[in-house]
Amino acid sequence: MKVVTDTFASEKKIDDDLQNRRNYINELNDTIDKAMEGLAVIDQKKAELQETYGVAPDSQEQKDLELLEKRKESVRPNSNVTLTEEEKSRLEELDATERTEYQKRALEQDSYGGVYRKEIDAAKQTILEENAVIRGVKLERLKSSPMVDAIQESEDILEAAGKEILGMLVDEGKKHQDELQEKAEEKTDKLQEEKAEKEEQQEKLQEHLDEMDKLSGKDENQDNADTAVSAELPTENLLQLDALQQDVKAEVEKIVDNMKLVIEDIKGSVVDEKL
Repeated sequence: MKVVTDTFASEKKIDDDLQNRRNYINELNDTIDKAMEGLAVIDQKKAELQETYGVAPDSQEQKDLELLEKRKESVRPNSNVTLTEEEKSRLEELDATERTEYQKRALEQDSYGGVYRKEIDAAKQTILEENAVIRGVKLERLKSSPMVDAIQESEDILEAAGKEILGMLVDEGKKHQDELQEKAEEKTDKLQEEKAEKEEQQEKLQEHLDEMDKLSGKDENQDNADTAVSAELPTENLLQLDALQQDVKAEVEKIVDNMKLVIEDIKGSVVDEKL
């Protein structure tokens, strides 16, 4: 169990670190969203300026403004914006002339957007770095999988312990079964001895009855003889005879029942051991 606990603690630290990085990425995405909202506000103000000065979207004044903004975008770090030779030539012409009032105010608003763009660029770069770390940790985990190895080792230990305990239980069960078998055999022997004694007593009683028949000189059938003898025997002897016969019958039935239980226990033990 300690193997799993130690490995789990180490793995949990890694999981916590990964979760902290994911949380940080979420915060960076929030920063990007807020910066995008700021840029949207600036775009709205620029649209209001365009409407205020009555500049048409397809006018040369608007096209020149957009080209000036494009140049600023092209010089930003990690920018994918590039200028054509024709655009560069037009920018040289614009640098030689004065900006219109509309262009000055629009470019001023656009400069405010530069702060938001820097925040967006920095956040995106950090997100790329954090995601790279997360992917690297996941790849290393796939190579080593210490938690999986620890769990497997723990399962092997538990399996070995389980087999040992099962063996002990089987041995204990066999020992208990042997004790039950021995007690059953002792009980059976005792009952057989008691039965033999009672049979001997019954034989002696029968011999006594036969002797009385001879002495009485009667030649009637066995039923009449038993009736006559029964009449001459004391009532106490007859009661003892009946009780003896009932005891013998009960003991025989008890022996049979006990033997059935022993057989069923043995069968159950064999089945359990197979399972």
